[in-house]
Amino acid sequence: MATIYAIESTAETPDLSTGDYPTVLSEVQHGELSRAVAVIDVLWYLEESYDVVLQNAVELEVAVARIEAGQRANVSSFPDEVDLEIRLLNRLLINFLASARAFVDSVKHRVSEAGELFAGKFAGFEALFREQFDAEFSYRLMDALRNHSQHRAAVIGQTLSIIRTWQSSKGESKQMLTVSPQIERDALVQDKKVRGKTREEIAQNCDVMIDLLPHLAVYVRCFGKIVDKARLLFQSEYDAAVSTHMSLLKDHLADDWAAVWVTCSEGSKQCETLVTGAYELRRLERIRYRNAARDPESK
Repeated sequence: MATIYAIESTAETPDLSTGDYPTVLSEVQHGELSRAVAVIDVLWYLEESYDVVLQNAVELEVAVARIEAGQRANVSSFPDEVDLEIRLLNRLLINFLASARAFVDSVKHRVSEAGELFAGKFAGFEALFREQFDAEFSYRLMDALRNHSQHRAAVIGQTLSIIRTWQSSKGESKQMLTVSPQIERDALVQDKKVRGKTREEIAQNCDVMIDLLPHLAVYVRCFGKIVDKARLLFQSEYDAAVSTHMSLLKDHLADDWAAVWVTCSEGSKQCETLVTGAYELRRLERIRYRNAARDPESK
């Protein structure tokens, strides 16, 4: 008995006969669409995981900015207020470090699991992470901080409020109060859970108290470079997946919010339903654009 792959959608049109709305797919076409859907799913996961890392970094920096504003309004803080501030920053930092580790591990797993969908490009994708690890001390330091926080919990030991000189691009300058979350260097150097070579680097290159935010900024830019190069690496798969959707589903995708499902049936037996739609393509396109635009230095 032949297997039928029937197409249905939520495309809004008064008369389906006026457009190009295919009603069935062949088995070969169904296989092509299944692979295209899988590619879109993996690439969405890559962008969404990166977005989580970015948002956690933003939340940490916003919290620091609020503390700075509070310091400007109140010359001194009570010890219990300072303690609350440090605990807040530690919570946000641990959230960020956990999401960064999850990003590194999970996106590698998803691309590796996809197998032939990305034509043997996993080794090249994995190399993007090694490239940034080798290139940037801040990447290695933040990676060490993640290992340290996993076993030692809170890592920010103090916040240092200082007056810095701000310089504009026009050469103007003024004094500004800034708050710098700091980490104790020796706590990292003495932690055997941290790579030996990285501990040596930290001992040689860092002050007794390490300012967190400059290293955080570099770490996030490193992830930006990884994702940017991954987009180029997987561009042909992305283009092919979009093209397959458009060529097989045609006007079913004309509505930006249209959902499409392809139902497999063999007689009275129902098979797995393949779900996709214009929204899945649109949200991936938009998050790729938004993430790429967030950090121009990642190029």
